[in-house]
Amino acid sequence: MESLAHMLSISFGFPTHVMDPWMRSIGVNKHFRLIMDSTAQLVGSVAVVPMAHYFGKRSVTTGAITAVSVAPHLRGKKIAKTAMLNAIEEMAKQDFALSTLYPTAPAVYRGIGYANGAARCSISISLSTIPSPACLPFPGLHVRPFVAAQDECGVRKAYQRWAMHQNGPFVREEQAQEEFCGVWDRSFLVPGEPLQRYVVIDECSQEIVGYTTYALCREGLANLWLQVTDQVLCTPAAGHCLLNFYASNKSMASEVRFFGNLQHPFLSILPELKVELGYLVHVRIISVKRALEQRGYPSTLTAEIHLTVSDAIVPENNGSFILRVSKGVGIVEKGGRGDVSLDVSALASLYTGYLSASQLLSDARISHSGDVECIVVLDTLFAGPAPTLTDFF
Repeated sequence: MESLAHMLSISFGFPTHVMDPWMRSIGVNKHFRLIMDSTAQLVGSVAVVPMAHYFGKRSVTTGAITAVSVAPHLRGKKIAKTAMLNAIEEMAKQDFALSTLYPTAPAVYRGIGYANGAARCSISISLSTIPSPACLPFPGLHVRPFVAAQDECGVRKAYQRWAMHQNGPFVREEQAQEEFCGVWDRSFLVPGEPLQRYVVIDECSQEIVGYTTYALCREGLANLWLQVTDQVLCTPAAGHCLLNFYASNKSMASEVRFFGNLQHPFLSILPELKVELGYLVHVRIISVKRALEQRGYPSTLTAEIHLTVSDAIVPENNGSFILRVSKGVGIVEKGGRGDVSLDVSALASLYTGYLSASQLLSDARISHSGDVECIVVLDTLFAGPAPTLTDFF
């Protein structure tokens, strides 16, 4: 444990005392794959944690990859790549449809079938620019401190209500929370700072329609800001209510910072804010059949698409597939004409909605047999909210 915590600390820049509880929250004995040399010395690691994303309002299984690390004196010897290839083969033999990670070495992961699948942007708002409550109406709502005994269930329901209508957020069911409680805790993002939790209550229904978890962070003596680690807005009014709550802290903090994408609702409300790209989340198709059958599709669309997929690592993903979609559900079988050809990395970007089929065609990452209508159908099948993942792992 100590040697693993030390190696991860060197790799990711977190203090060892932060890495130790984080490793335990993931499950050192359950999800870590340790790489040992011939003398039984630890030289690398990778963790594969079973999770799920929402895509098309349905749950899609994924192997969340984290803690990919190699001892400094052995880097550049393809140890991490070999470990990842083994992890992909292992996931393919299990029930995973996808694999997800935050890349520290994008070229390595793209070389084994991962591709850009979602964006995680850092958004900053100067508290002094938030309009007065009169300009941001939120009748019938109020903010109060989170009370675990009475609010835990309501917070989970609010998250699910929000997440199901997005593409990319993690599914936070009880089993998933037990599997990877470090994601939901998030205290490692702001080590040493106490987390504050508040909920937005609808006074009529008494339901939680929004919430925030944040810490007051400091850089130097004067620069203080609110660092949001988890935030959900189920209604526009809940967003207005939270903005006013954040603004009430402007006597002690200058900004509020949180994570989202370029479609975040605050971007259409506020006159001034700053957006920076934090990470491009990488996604890989582990099983073409499982991935296409698990996600949801537009409920009013009936379609049949013939694909030819290539995958240099997972043999089961190679060949022709027929995807039939009806009433929001997809069924996949082997065979067909192969009207559209693409590799698994292009399919990953299409699958999440990060790139449309038309964009992939323009980039020469997808080809068709001559009927451009199949590209239009693919654009429609995978259309939806811009993919994002606010959870860091």
